[in-house]
Amino acid sequence: GEEKYVLHLIPLGILHPGKINVVANGVALDPLTFMDEVDGLRERGISVEASNLRLSTSAHVILDHHRKLDGLAETWRGGGRIGTTGRGIGPCYADKASRTGLRVADLLESKRCRERLSAALLEKNALFTHVYDADALDLEEQIEKYEAVGERLRPFVCDTGALLREAHAEGKSLLFEGAQGVMLDIDHGTYPYVTSSNTGANGIPSGSGFPARKVDRLV
Repeated sequence: GEEKYVLHLIPLGILHPGKINVVANGVALDPLTFMDEVDGLRERGISVEASNLRLSTSAHVILDHHRKLDGLAETWRGGGRIGTTGRGIGPCYADKASRTGLRVADLLESKRCRERLSAALLEKNALFTHVYDADALDLEEQIEKYEAVGERLRPFVCDTGALLREAHAEGKSLLFEGAQGVMLDIDHGTYPYVTSSNTGANGIPSGSGFPARKVDRLV
């Protein structure tokens, strides 16, 4: 109707009662933005519960140091800027590839969160202070912030790949929603002016854990 909704992380299927919405493993998830969207929808009378919104344990998490690094690196590129959104998506995927990132599951275990975040900030704070001449982030503040948001995420978290495969086996219909057009694909797009993941139909199996051979229609 006349209502306008702006969503960045939660599928717009959340506006349709009776639909289960899945944020899969391929998403770079900003947990603070995610919970802001949950709160905003609830304030407007939209039901957002574990029964209709599920979040992958394996989705990589955008943290404060990713956003900070995104902005600093883009400034340093000068005329070679690639026009990032500044949301920390590229640095998050870079950490994913270098196997130093944190996933949603890491936020749910206090010991694991401290270990992984400590290691990440040791490197990133060295970059901030020695390369970019910027302030370091406080480890204890970061741990407290992300453990707290992890607890808020907990009710939504599950193995979303298994959820999708089981739903298909039960004869339910699945709709996969891509975030960008194919020319923003990191391999097949207008590199380097692209996003940091695969955006076409080939992103479905890797990004969700759903078998490619079972996708029967592409739009």
